[in-house]
Amino acid sequence: MEFKIDNELKSLIPALTKDEYSRLESSILKEGCRDKLIVWGDILVDGHNRYEICTKHNIEFDIILKEFDTIEQVKTWMLINQLGRRNLTPEKFKYFIGKLYNESKKQGERTDLTSGQNVQKSKQIAEEYKINEKTVRRAAKFAEAIDNIAEECGVEIKDDILNREIDLSQKDTLRLAQDENKKEIVDILKEDEEKDYSDAKLELYWQKEPDIVKTPKLSIRNSEIIYADPPWRYDFSVSETREIENQYPTMTVEQIKNIDIPTNKDSILFIWATAPKLRECLEVIEAWGFEYKTHAIWDKEIIGMGYWFRGQHELLIVATKGKASPPLPELRISSIIKEKRTEHSKKPNLFYELIEKWYPGKKYIELFAREKREGWESWGLEVNNE
Repeated sequence: MEFKIDNELKSLIPALTKDEYSRLESSILKEGCRDKLIVWGDILVDGHNRYEICTKHNIEFDIILKEFDTIEQVKTWMLINQLGRRNLTPEKFKYFIGKLYNESKKQGERTDLTSGQNVQKSKQIAEEYKINEKTVRRAAKFAEAIDNIAEECGVEIKDDILNREIDLSQKDTLRLAQDENKKEIVDILKEDEEKDYSDAKLELYWQKEPDIVKTPKLSIRNSEIIYADPPWRYDFSVSETREIENQYPTMTVEQIKNIDIPTNKDSILFIWATAPKLRECLEVIEAWGFEYKTHAIWDKEIIGMGYWFRGQHELLIVATKGKASPPLPELRISSIIKEKRTEHSKKPNLFYELIEKWYPGKKYIELFAREKREGWESWGLEVNNE
């Protein structure tokens, strides 16, 4: 099957990074094209990268035919669809919010930002994505400036900005772009430095899961070291599941995968997994944009529950993104670490100390934290309820 590629529609979707494209290609070569492509008549609407890879390697794919009345409806659907994807950078979130608002203005009879029609639309978008109207209007300016730079300097520049592969603060960056466009982007990103637009996505996500206690927003960005102890949900007996739920609210693997992790382009992830959750943990690592490297074993010195073996250990998995380096040879220790378990799910402090020793002076963040640690950003239900 062959489909037309509409360049205007394709431009709404930022290109994948080289690593992301490579992982997608490897996955399709190994498992086939699992997700269906979306088409409107003979025009491809969603799945451009999958279509390119399948065509290149002569791999079969399935499609879904969608009905739209106008090209404007197609654009709106595409933008909303992009906003629902996981692992959006804050820049991408701003861009898609801004494009959604700008497209809605084009479809209306009036284009004045202060007109009643457009104010109402900005309210609708703000309510839908749990942000304020000012953010919507600022995002509109951001998207317009990004598109102007793409037109002046090439679409690759736009993709680099949205994928966080370009430093806008550097003097020679975007030297070909008009000063007002670059200034608009830099000013917006600078003012929003302490905010993370993925917060809105996370807040929406938790509201869609009323059976889970609402988790605080993840507001830090560009962390170099991420330390995570996800609250895995187990599908075992009712008694065991309730025992875990009584300690803290748990999450499904899909819920954990959908969290937008704000990392630096060169980052290291240390993530805990129990033996039954190893496969799910590897899925989370891939969904967060990391690549598995190795793992250590924590021998808790106390035997727990289990259907096959009674668990006495947990796995600390190490994964990387970009050009992150391993610790210096003289600092490397045994992969089996013995430390007696204390209270439920609490990990020994020696793992914090090990990470700090390996990577001094880095930006650390702990996800699903139980307590705050000096020098670390902490995100979790318990630390935000103190």
